[in-house]
Amino acid sequence: MLLFSSLNYPGGDALRAVYAISRDDPSPIVDVHADVLTCMTGLTLFGQNPLGYPIAFPISPEPEATSPVLLFDKTEKGDQLLWQSFWERFDYVLTEDPNKVLGEWQVLGVVMGYDGIEILKPGSPAAGEGDAGQEEERVLGLGARIAAIRGFIRKYTGGWWIGPRMSPRIRILNQGK
Repeated sequence: MLLFSSLNYPGGDALRAVYAISRDDPSPIVDVHADVLTCMTGLTLFGQNPLGYPIAFPISPEPEATSPVLLFDKTEKGDQLLWQSFWERFDYVLTEDPNKVLGEWQVLGVVMGYDGIEILKPGSPAAGEGDAGQEEERVLGLGARIAAIRGFIRKYTGGWWIGPRMSPRIRILNQGK
């Protein structure tokens, strides 16, 4: 039951993924924008600040730090989101709809979220697999684990699967500056 519960928080999963992706970023401070869905499903203050830096003071990375400090923006006002200059300051964006993000962005991966129970018969594709005309996106986090477990189990059950159905929730975008 705990596993299914964790699948309901793609924002937290996206947070873990962006920390992993940005680990080797050459900049000591990385700016990230998170949309409403990301914030509502697991982007917490504790997750944003795992090193415990005082938020009220300017953050400067420790000299011996091996990964950058991530600063999160949670702006949701529509007028600001329509300005190209607003988006230019971010290194990464966590968003449900990449079409709302202005500028040239690359989708690094997608974080999946729980979408009910699926029952698959032998030969039937899982939700989202084999959709004609849809570009294949790299699945990150728990969604990738579920896909691997599903593939493993289907080998030993003659193609049957009863388990969580996952669907795309949050995309991680990078502005290759």
